[in-house]
Amino acid sequence: MDTKVIQQKAEAMRLLADLSEKGAEARQAFAQRMAEPILKAIQEQSSIQEIFVEDPIPAGEQAIYEVDLSLSPQGDPFSGGNPGLVAYEQPGFGPVVRQFTKSTQIIIPPKFYEAEAEFDRTHALHARFSYADRQKALLKQAMLKQIEQSGWNVIQEFVSNSNFPSDQIIEISSGSDGYGRFSRQLFDEMVATALQIGLIENPEYKLYMYLSVQSFKEFTQWDIATTIYVNATDIRPTSLSELEKQQIAKIDPRGYVAEYRGVRIKALRRLQTGDVWDGYDAVYLFVVSPRPEFFARPVFPAPNGERVEMIDDPIAPYRENKIRTKMRYSENYAILDARAVVVGRIARS
Repeated sequence: MDTKVIQQKAEAMRLLADLSEKGAEARQAFAQRMAEPILKAIQEQSSIQEIFVEDPIPAGEQAIYEVDLSLSPQGDPFSGGNPGLVAYEQPGFGPVVRQFTKSTQIIIPPKFYEAEAEFDRTHALHARFSYADRQKALLKQAMLKQIEQSGWNVIQEFVSNSNFPSDQIIEISSGSDGYGRFSRQLFDEMVATALQIGLIENPEYKLYMYLSVQSFKEFTQWDIATTIYVNATDIRPTSLSELEKQQIAKIDPRGYVAEYRGVRIKALRRLQTGDVWDGYDAVYLFVVSPRPEFFARPVFPAPNGERVEMIDDPIAPYRENKIRTKMRYSENYAILDARAVVVGRIARS
């Protein structure tokens, strides 16, 4: 038995003994200690938490945001970018899109996320890994899956809504060379649309583009000099075969990343043909502010006053042989200004 396994067994025995001797208080403290590293891991791996800006809401207050239609001046020759279109997750109903015709305030409700992880005490003693680390990994993965699903549901419901500005849906005509793939022509027209709207004149704002793995493969075939980041390793692919050598199935949780003309381009495995329109890939260009003015992520305190409530589950049948930890917290994802989104359509059928 190697030294690492021996150390892990010793750690597990000490921790289990401590939890057994000190009872519920020690188990609760153990559960709460996992909260910060789990949140940190989610932040590092979530595409949604990169787009939506965290906005801590004080206890007892509501998440209230302004929908300011004066941001779109009357007579503007560019008709796209209606800031009166808002989308968010409605607990119990899923993503909803609302259209406002005059300036107003909107209240974004909290949505609750919950996950649990359970371990058998005997397995914890004899496992060849740290069961505490595995608990954290299981909780993180369960939460991350829910977060990504909720956030992307809001985005995709938003851009597919009939009130989303048609000027901000870009598709290359079938007679053009850039049709049917992620082409430089599509990229240029999407960025030009964002420029025309005018938001990216502010140097504080960043441009993020999210696309499917297939579209990213097509991007790597452009005849350009750019850097692709894969698991913190820089590569400069000259052909698709070189990219394939990086084992695309093992890409970083946030996907392949590239910088091109000031746009951060990211491939996500979760983005698939038909997500928004049947037979089409969607490419998303987001204008992200350091403030929650376009994409807001209101974060609500847990009942215990902490950011997250970690619970050592005291259910009697499990107490003797099981270690079960629950994680609960509340936040939401709201798109507050349609001008911050441009979407490209790629015909795949």
